[in-house]
Parts: sequence; C-alpha cells; structure tokens
Amino acid sequence: MSKVVTMGEIMMRLAPPNNLRLGQSTSFDIVYGGDEANVAVSLSNFGIDAAYVTKLPNNPFGQEALNYIRKYGVNTQYIVRGGKRLGLSFYEIGVSMRPSRVFYDRSGSAIAEAEISDFDFDKIFKNAEWFHISGITPALSKKALALTEKALAMAKKHEVTVSIDLNYRRKLWSPERAREVMTGLMKYVDICIGNEEDAEKALGFKPANTDVYKGKLNLEGYKDIFIQMKERFGFKLVAST
Repeated sequence: MSKVVTMGEIMMRLAPPNNLRLGQSTSFDIVYGGDEANVAVSLSNFGIDAAYVTKLPNNPFGQEALNYIRKYGVNTQYIVRGGKRLGLSFYEIGVSMRPSRVFYDRSGSAIAEAEISDFDFDKIFKNAEWFHISGITPALSKKALALTEKALAMAKKHEVTVSIDLNYRRKLWSPERAREVMTGLMKYVDICIGNEEDAEKALGFKPANTDVYKGKLNLEGYKDIFIQMKERFGFKLVAST
C-alpha cells in the first residue's frame, strides 16, 4: 500500500503508576497518543508509509509529542508548529472492581485552534491512497470541524479512499450535536468503523433487542443497522467489533 494519511489530535497522557488514583499519586507515567496517531504508529509498524497530520505547539511538550511518533517511523513532515498548548489527558488505570477513568484538559489545544490555511492538502494527499480520521477531531472545536471537512473534501478531490472511526465521545459533545455533524460528513466516507454505541450516538442507528451493558446481543440487529448505514450513506464497507 502506498501512503496512508491520518489527521487528528495527539495528547500527553499522564497516568499514576501502580494503579493509584490521581489523588494518591505524586508522580505520573507519560505517554503520547490519540486515535489517529495510534493508527499511524500501528501502520508504520506494519511497514506501511503512514503520514500523520496535526498541529503541535512550538514548546518542549509539542516537541516530545513529535519525537514520540517519529521514533516509530511515522512520516511527520506535514505536522505544523504553533498554537498555545498540547492537550492533556489524565488516566486512572482501573483495578479489581474499580473501572478506569479518564479526565481531559484539552480546551484551546493547538489542533483545536488550527486554521485551514495551516495545511497544504494538495501536497499532503499527493500520491496518497488512504485517509483516516475519527469522530473525535470534528468534536474538538468549530475550527477543528471546518478543518476536518476541508481535509475530507480534499481527499475526495484527490480520489483518496476515506475511512472514519466514528468514536463517539460523550465528554466532547451531545448525541444530538454529533448526529448533526457526523451525518453531514458521511458523504465523503468510503469505509465506516464503529461499534453499536457509535452507530447510535453519532448516526442514529440502533440495533433492535440489544443491550451491551446487560450482555444482551442480537447479531441480526447489528447486520440490519449496517445494511441501513450502507444504503443511506453509500459506504463501501462497514466495520465493527
């Protein structure tokens, strides 16, 4: 496969060691990641030319995020520098009966405030075969939504296959707003990825007689909503776990 492009937000994740809670810890383990950055790293590990697009602040935190994905062989030439800050996430790793929890501090991050003019999409999509994005990016801000739609439109202009991981995040927006935005973006999408919650919250499709939290699954219901999604939006493929 030739060049694959992903675009989104990379964050600094701070996690208390040894399954401690935030209030119990005096130190944090630090890693960098985000939906689309993780995809780029995974593809690069498989030997695929993966390019990642984002905006990072021109400070040590932004540089460390850049260094982190660069060491995995990800093409970082389309990452632009600027903006005020890198988004943060604080992650409590669950243990025993206590579930994991995540807290975000990402308002005003560099990519959330990025302008369309920051990126040369003709250059980015030259010789690209695939473009991958998630539903997280358009939820970050109005500017991030505009950037997402521009990137999707330019990908289609360059006849690049587009995939999207719906990845609904309730801490970023309501189901109503997600459906309003995401249904408008689906005209650019060839391959749609998401579970039953994503399909319901982001696109309004709910499998009948299914309650994942109670372990009640109706596999025929899943097939039904995937067929409906394909018919409504013209997807080539729909994938789910």
